[in-house]
Amino acid sequence: MKKADRDKLKTFNDGGRIDEYIAVNKSGDSKQYFPQQLDKETPVVMNKGKYSLSFAPIVDEKYNSIIDGNKIKYKANEIISEYEYISQKNGIKENIVLSSKPSKNEICFKVDSKNITLIEDKQNKYIYFVDTESQQKVGYILPPNMKDSKGNINYEDISYKIIENGNEISLKLIIDKKYLERALYPVVVDPTAVWFLEQYLPTAMVSSMQFVRDQTLHPSEFVIKNKCDPTFPYKGTEQRLYLDTSHVISGDSYIGDKVQWNKKIIKRAQLSVAESTSNYTAGTVEVKKVKNSWSAENITWNTQPELGDTIASFKCNGVDRNRHTLDITEAVTEMISNGELNNGLAFVAKESGTGEVINGPELGPSYMWFSVEYYDAKINMTQYNWETKTATCATDYLRGLAEYDWAILKVDENIGNQTGWFGFGITNNGLINKSLTASGYTLYKGTNDTAYVLHKSEGKVTSEDKFFIRYNASLLPGESGGIIFDSSNIAWGTIMAQGGSFNVATRYNSYLFQYMKEQKDNDIDN
Repeated sequence: MKKADRDKLKTFNDGGRIDEYIAVNKSGDSKQYFPQQLDKETPVVMNKGKYSLSFAPIVDEKYNSIIDGNKIKYKANEIISEYEYISQKNGIKENIVLSSKPSKNEICFKVDSKNITLIEDKQNKYIYFVDTESQQKVGYILPPNMKDSKGNINYEDISYKIIENGNEISLKLIIDKKYLERALYPVVVDPTAVWFLEQYLPTAMVSSMQFVRDQTLHPSEFVIKNKCDPTFPYKGTEQRLYLDTSHVISGDSYIGDKVQWNKKIIKRAQLSVAESTSNYTAGTVEVKKVKNSWSAENITWNTQPELGDTIASFKCNGVDRNRHTLDITEAVTEMISNGELNNGLAFVAKESGTGEVINGPELGPSYMWFSVEYYDAKINMTQYNWETKTATCATDYLRGLAEYDWAILKVDENIGNQTGWFGFGITNNGLINKSLTASGYTLYKGTNDTAYVLHKSEGKVTSEDKFFIRYNASLLPGESGGIIFDSSNIAWGTIMAQGGSFNVATRYNSYLFQYMKEQKDNDIDN
């Protein structure tokens, strides 16, 4: 761990043995800190902004660590063979491995928190992280589950219980004793803790199993199955995954600003999913239209909407990280035109006797993502009329990374011969307090109602980093895609977002300059 990480850990882990922490995640919108030895005094620590949560097993032992990629394992004892923690984009997935029947049916953790309160939702088996002042939910521990050696997943025989004793808080995982008697060991217990992502695809799983027919399930791994379990209470049951794409279609999450789809050309639409390890008989997963609206917060097996046509399918093999990227351009184009995509998509196991496990987007965009590439058929600016040949944008932006908010359009004429050219400015720093002009076309029509208004405003750069320039010139709605430039007509970035007195532009860099040069050299004569 770097000194900066240790210094940050000190700010919300007062009195902790900071020097004993050895690992922290490199990426993601939160931080997870792991000690060399796991015990009550050196817990696992999660942090996001002003919030922190730490937890460790309540035992009189120290467990030594083994680091394996984004996983860190703590070897325990003969019964609980290990505590495994998997660092994710927005939290930690924990696997507690029971190698044989334990003497107690409870696994206890000491819990400490800062600026959050733990609230137990007994009905749905969630533990929510709630801001102590605003009472806003900022994260949660997913409903616990257990997976036996045959891959059977059990939700009903395990639950949480919060114990408060003065200023001390403990969290218990309570397992039904009858389950422990009949279980096929080893059994993996999964209590996953995550912060709410600011941008993601909402999901929900529904099951026909009698114990959870009226529940909304939100695991990090989704089991999609069709009557593949031979024993009670799973025999003859089905499970489906629902994916909410309304944020994509409105532009809230993966597209950026809200999109007016009229006269847009859909270049490509893709859905990508990654499998997780499964012991079920692998089969075909069908991706289906959904005929009516639903909510990821309260959909259940009993309330799920009617399903429509199949738009795509993929054959699974039960291998972890096996990826399926589906071209659904034709279907999405049609669904956008008639509003069907707002209803989301459903994943269904096609063949009876098959089951698959899918990694959910809550684990991060690299596990499941949905993208729509589009462009205007024509670029219309007053008397000019240029036809777009191609449009290119960064894949990382389509997956939700705002630092790649740019696009390159190739048109059928040399525009500079008619309008003139801006220069292209590149620097890693040194723009603070530099005077710049922000300019772009607004959403407001001119007096003749024939053209949009070209708006300009001057201001200065207030802050900068590798990807963004922030400045205090005023902007109007619709100016995204315009530029910020100096008195020498050198452009330094593309207008990205309005933020009052601190507007944001995606800055130009050497990579983008070189990429545009290559595109020009390869495809444009003049």
